[in-house]
Amino acid sequence: MRSLASLRSLTGCFSRVAAGVSPAVEPGILPGGTSLQIVRLFAIAEKPDVLSGRQDAALYGSQDGRRYAKAFFKLDFAHESHQILCVNPMNKRRQFRLVSVMLFVVILLLASLMAGCARDERHHRMSGAGLPDLRVGAAAVNFEADDSMILGGMIDGVKASGQEGSLRAVAIVLAKSPREKLAIVGCDVLMLTRDLLDPVMAEIERTTGVPRSHVLVNATHTHHAPSTVTIHGYSRDERFCQIVQRGIVKAVQEANPGLADSRFCFRLGQEPTVGQNSRRLLADGTITWTRPHTNIVRETGPFDPDLPVLAFRDFAGKPQALIFN
Repeated sequence: MRSLASLRSLTGCFSRVAAGVSPAVEPGILPGGTSLQIVRLFAIAEKPDVLSGRQDAALYGSQDGRRYAKAFFKLDFAHESHQILCVNPMNKRRQFRLVSVMLFVVILLLASLMAGCARDERHHRMSGAGLPDLRVGAAAVNFEADDSMILGGMIDGVKASGQEGSLRAVAIVLAKSPREKLAIVGCDVLMLTRDLLDPVMAEIERTTGVPRSHVLVNATHTHHAPSTVTIHGYSRDERFCQIVQRGIVKAVQEANPGLADSRFCFRLGQEPTVGQNSRRLLADGTITWTRPHTNIVRETGPFDPDLPVLAFRDFAGKPQALIFN
């Protein structure tokens, strides 16, 4: 049975809010995860929310428009902790190019926002000082959906049968005087086109003061959310598109007034135990996906185990927001 969120296909981030539940992991030593193409956002909200169960997803990608890869994403939630298990099949050269470009954009935006703020970690522990004037706010908004909506990315244009998890817009707003504020948003949808995002950017700028040039919106590329693009012979769901537009704006609007003093940390970790390259060479010389085969010779290439983490904490060390790739 397909559901709107039981399987989430990714080419980028899997955005999830752990409301009131602090990650049971530290940057760089996460129990799972590997490099995906775009950022994944975790926002810490105020009200408690019990997350439980397991969600699996299929990850599709392409190599120069000719080949396609498939892998699996697994996310385990417990009452007060969560474990992330990610698998990325993209070969090292293609994956490095895609990951590097997106991570560079995020780091460049953050660097421009917080240039001159870097402090030695030992000094922070001894003095209790934080990054001067850096403030961070985070919020998430659910997208309402129902079984009448066609799932985006499904070639056969199927509809959902129930919903096991939330589809969300997760927003992080960063501010450091005198620089302009920055907003990063992750959305649980297949993709978003410019005609949908232009009015969203305008409304964000009008209501929050965050310039449209300082807003980065990312689609998780899930194939199990209602369609936001005309593809595979069926049209996008205009009603759901409007819901997504309002959700993005609302997430930024709710994150903006919650700005609080913060400290920014970066760590490059690794998760080498769960990755795989899903393109496999068969005995007849052909290359296939991860579908069951008995004549597999070997994988066609390596995978990238690097796990970059951008973490924001308050002065007491409590996580405020987390971006990892």
